[in-house]
Amino acid sequence: MAQSDSRASGGVSEAFIGVTIVALGTTSPELATTIISVAKKQRDIGLGNLLGSCTYNVLLVVGAGALAANGGILIPPEFLGFDLPVMALAVLACAPLFMSGRRLDRFEGCVLVAGYVAFLSYLIASRT
Repeated sequence: MAQSDSRASGGVSEAFIGVTIVALGTTSPELATTIISVAKKQRDIGLGNLLGSCTYNVLLVVGAGALAANGGILIPPEFLGFDLPVMALAVLACAPLFMSGRRLDRFEGCVLVAGYVAFLSYLIASRT
């Protein structure tokens, strides 16, 4: 039952739970820290917190998990077919946003939040 295509109770895949519920739960502290730092006009702390957290999660957490897992981590096909390309596009979309006057305005923030809502909506519609 440790395979990536295994189903938790109710027929929802463990991968779906990880991409939605676990991701939201573990990222909430970064979101709160960033919102508080921006409200206190300490934007560098917020941006550093987000970028540091993402780098830590992708490189250290995934790398350590692969080292600890006997036989490595099995990557489900849906991750390679949809999730990974969406993540790569999100990174590419951030580059021009960060460089356009070196400031993210509310419209750009709305675009990023709408992108996440669209991604989450697609996951809920297609994987439940």
